Amino acid sequence: MRKVIVMVVIAFSATMGNSLSAQEPKTIKLEQYPGEFTVKGMILNEGVYIFEITNKGVDHPVGFGLATANQPDVEHALAVVTNGGRGLDDGETDSTEAITLKKGKYVYWCPANPTAQYDIVVK
Repeated sequence: MRKVIVMVVIAFSATMGNSLSAQEPKTIKLEQYPGEFTVKGMILNEGVYIFEITNKGVDHPVGFGLATANQPDVEHALAVVTNGGRGLDDGETDSTEAITLKKGKYVYWCPANPTAQYDIVVK
């Protein structure tokens, strides 16, 4: 009898549980300095994220790109920050839309700074 009750609870939880798209987004704050981000890679759990980018002392507009590791370019970006297409000036902050990240490998970078491509591993 206990096994049946446990199975029903698990089945109910699986069908009524949280889906990734229904989760409240987590905000990840990233700062860009000349030639680099302060955070140089991440390991995240599957979920919904917003990436908040701040230009910290770069003397020209910067941006942000996030793509899968197998298509790491702006053309295939899953999320970008461009501040309406003009970039972020020193001291400005802007954010991506909420994006669902599933298990896999991703990269983020600034094509305007330019920075290295930093890894995100989603478990």
